[in-house]
Amino acid sequence: RDAHRAKPIAIDVARTRPARLQRLAAPSLSASESVTFGGASVRSDGTFTPGSVAVPHESGGYRVDVLPGSAVLLTVPSS
Repeated sequence: RDAHRAKPIAIDVARTRPARLQRLAAPSLSASESVTFGGASVRSDGTFTPGSVAVPHESGGYRVDVLPGSAVLLTVPSS
């Protein structure tokens, strides 16, 4: 793994509407604190309210960068 550079990911699907992107992010690959999903941390009562950002459909698909110490959830519209 390259712990310092984002990895570009392409998902080629026949859609025209924007997808929604949520990131699981942490300050480092070994972090167990300050981890967020959709920009939100889990509260002490176990709840959280993640957000998402729009990813436009371009050139036959969706393109996202996955940063080190993170993961992404891309929700693609059904039509």
